[in-house]
Amino acid sequence: MKKFGEDVYGPDVYCQFLLDRMEEYKNEPFFLYYPMVLVHSPFVPTPDSPNRNSKNKQQNFGDMVAYMDKLIGRIVDKTVKLGIAERTLILVTGDNGTHKTIKSNMGDKVIVGGKGKPTDAGTHVALFGYQPGTIPTGKVSDDLVEFSDFMPTIADATGAKPLSPTDGHSFLPQLHGKKGTPRESIFVYYWPRPEKGKSLRFARNQRWKLYGNGNLFDVTNDVLEKKPVTSPKTAAIRKQLEEALERMPAKGQSVLQFE
Repeated sequence: MKKFGEDVYGPDVYCQFLLDRMEEYKNEPFFLYYPMVLVHSPFVPTPDSPNRNSKNKQQNFGDMVAYMDKLIGRIVDKTVKLGIAERTLILVTGDNGTHKTIKSNMGDKVIVGGKGKPTDAGTHVALFGYQPGTIPTGKVSDDLVEFSDFMPTIADATGAKPLSPTDGHSFLPQLHGKKGTPRESIFVYYWPRPEKGKSLRFARNQRWKLYGNGNLFDVTNDVLEKKPVTSPKTAAIRKQLEEALERMPAKGQSVLQFE
């Protein structure tokens, strides 16, 4: 097992491994999955932090976000150096919201992290696509995407046949700036801490979210989900989301055993 010195920053090592594989496979099609350790607790300084001994979690978090961007920049620059930028699709997203001890600014709003919660602060994350000459710059889409959509999207981009059957929808047309066939709703089975809490599930569209227990929220106007909506006027949307829930299993599977 190779050991590194105390001055070596782990995320640099992982990123360099990825860059080395890109160099190795530059002359043939390749797929690389890069689960970054940034940005994750513990929130500690980075090599670019002004104070490498800082204990300020909020400041360190900001530094880690900046360093994450720096590592992604290295990957983008590598595709240019290898001459494969125009034929390389890069997708960047996150698997959950920010830690509850961290606050972020969104315009004039202060957003408290909601990691581990099913609200938008815990389950609604950004998705970026990059491919010069193919993906238009500066374009933003509000279409719904869930993680099951990645496999058919990558298959669509490479010309491969996707796994069948699949619950996923390709969002490649939207990446290309086209209308595509956006989802009407998404389904989420959520069980972040099997050893502590119970699982839950919900279906949602752009505005409304319905949980398996029947609670319906107008997420656009109640982003923190403080008050379920019971108005008869929402019967149609409730029925639509109920159908989305019924299409999927009510319970998941776990390899963990609890007494």
